[in-house]
Amino acid sequence: MRPAITITIIAVIMMLIASAISWQKLPNDVRVPVHWNIAGKADRYGSKFQGLMLMPLFTIFLAVCMVVVPLIDPHYRHIKSSMKAYNIILSAIALLMTFLHFLILMATFGQPIDIMKNVCLAIGLLFILIGNYTPKIRSNYFLGIRTPWTLSSELSWHKTHCFAGRLFILLGALIGLGGLTLPGIAVFVILLVGVIGLLLSVTIYSYVIWQKDPEKRKV
Repeated sequence: MRPAITITIIAVIMMLIASAISWQKLPNDVRVPVHWNIAGKADRYGSKFQGLMLMPLFTIFLAVCMVVVPLIDPHYRHIKSSMKAYNIILSAIALLMTFLHFLILMATFGQPIDIMKNVCLAIGLLFILIGNYTPKIRSNYFLGIRTPWTLSSELSWHKTHCFAGRLFILLGALIGLGGLTLPGIAVFVILLVGVIGLLLSVTIYSYVIWQKDPEKRKV
């Protein structure tokens, strides 16, 4: 757990330093872009505090969850045995928050950046990374594909996470490539349909495998 916490702390410090520098340079009544439409145009703005502190505060909340929640998980020993995957996935999420924070700052200062392309590439890479390490996560109540059937069958948990890993990699590649070559609406459709399809697929798959497991627990 320590590497993920360390990387998260470093990420938060970087964001806070960037926010502090930006705070001094921006007027108090500045409107900071906090949301973009599928065409990559800012369509919602927040206050100076919201724009400069949203990502750091969220990442701090994430760090607290990373420390507290696994300790009260009944399957904490499984988290300990999955610590490499745990550290890499949660560190990647913290770095994604940092990347998004700097995109917001660049947009606030009027830098010419393609928000849609950058976000799609970042999400695509995150999904590919998650897909590579999802099969290495052992059953727990905090991280992974937690359906009633994966939580009551070690066989369903393992096979579902191997299946989900391949889907995450495929979806991540489609999102990343789509961000480079397709218009925003097309990438949004890929992301929306892909995530819904992935969730439905792994849920159904976890149930099918659970039914075949002679050692399953009834739910």
